[in-house]
Amino acid sequence: MKKLYLVLMLLLTILSVSGCRKSSRSTRGSNRKESVKKEERRNIPNRNEREDNGSSHNNDESVDNDDDVNVTPKSVEERRSYWSSNGEENVAMIKQACDYNVPKTKGFANKLAGSAHHSDGTFNIEQISSIYSYCRNKWEYVNDPKGQEYLAKASETIASSLTGDCDDFAVLISSCMLAVGGDVCIVTAFGSRGGHAYAEVDISEMNRSHVIDFIKKTYGSLVSSKPQIREKNGKCWLNLDWQSTYPGGPLYEATMVDYYPCIDGYWSHNK
Repeated sequence: MKKLYLVLMLLLTILSVSGCRKSSRSTRGSNRKESVKKEERRNIPNRNEREDNGSSHNNDESVDNDDDVNVTPKSVEERRSYWSSNGEENVAMIKQACDYNVPKTKGFANKLAGSAHHSDGTFNIEQISSIYSYCRNKWEYVNDPKGQEYLAKASETIASSLTGDCDDFAVLISSCMLAVGGDVCIVTAFGSRGGHAYAEVDISEMNRSHVIDFIKKTYGSLVSSKPQIREKNGKCWLNLDWQSTYPGGPLYEATMVDYYPCIDGYWSHNK
């Protein structure tokens, strides 16, 4: 019996040791698996981190896009204009181009008018001369695209360093005069030399003798003849053509002429 008891105890001991080893191996395997899973979880960003990373990426793109917008606009206004046989259509086009009430144009005109010598601040020939001379002396003639007309806004012409063709100059001068209190007229003319456009300014409320004397004194030998002043319906229009060298220069020889006056802020058309 004693021997049997000892044999049983030995078997129990052997079984117990074997079970402990299996448990130990199972525990170590489980721990290794859990460790691997934890490591994988650490390497995978959580949802908030993914959203943050995505947001950060988008912000980087938006910054680049913002820079692109600042340097090169994504969308550019394409505007084609033309002189129509319909005077009202031309009025609408001219009105849009003469943006004298926007800060860029208004500020430009104010600076030039304010630099006029012996000016009392009211709209006068000194201011007219200051604006005309500066713009004409700085003007660089540049053609429109082939087969198209492009009537630039005054603010665009100022931004492009005073470049354009004859109708762009007429719009610029008219806008500057309007911006500082004058009335103007844009004239389109057609003759043997082709089509042309120029501006006129109303001097009917000024002393005509003073206007003429001032022009002769200021421009001296450039004045080839008596300044040209066109009278119509109680208005006295002084020619401001860029092809001349002084206000009131020779009129463009034309067989067909259309007039687009702006009086008290109202544009109209007449022949």
